[in-house]
Amino acid sequence: MKRFAALLLLLLASASIMSAQEFRATLTGRVADPTGATIPRASVLVTNMETGVNSMTTSNGAGEYTVPFLAPGKYRVTVTANGFQRYVHENLTLESGSKVGEDVTMQVGATTEEVRVTTDVPLIQTETASAGQTLSAQEIENLPDNGRSPLALAKTMYGVVV
Repeated sequence: MKRFAALLLLLLASASIMSAQEFRATLTGRVADPTGATIPRASVLVTNMETGVNSMTTSNGAGEYTVPFLAPGKYRVTVTANGFQRYVHENLTLESGSKVGEDVTMQVGATTEEVRVTTDVPLIQTETASAGQTLSAQEIENLPDNGRSPLALAKTMYGVVV
């Protein structure tokens, strides 16, 4: 009976390990300018060059981005931000289960509008391990067509990835 219980336990443990195997890759990185300052809200487009499938995300307030669940293959990474030249990296190979870092340094381009940073990235409250941000009714009214849904509103907050 003890042998049967041990065998059953071993079988269950190996099944949970096997289900944790992930074949898809993850691309992460940081977007910065030539001085090393982070660029928040940069658009990151990742295109599978073999299938044409696109995955898009935006860098957070710390300039960091993550694109999970990418099938293995060759990819093109395109990063755009206002006031900066477009960054393109072609033939980036992602292998099964890999986590690849692609830090991007954007070059300053011809600007047609002025960019003003009016807020800092909210700090994490170390006592509670949480972060918060509040939008006033006026700020919500001034948002461009956010669909007036709570999910769309949450996407405008620092550190929120949907």
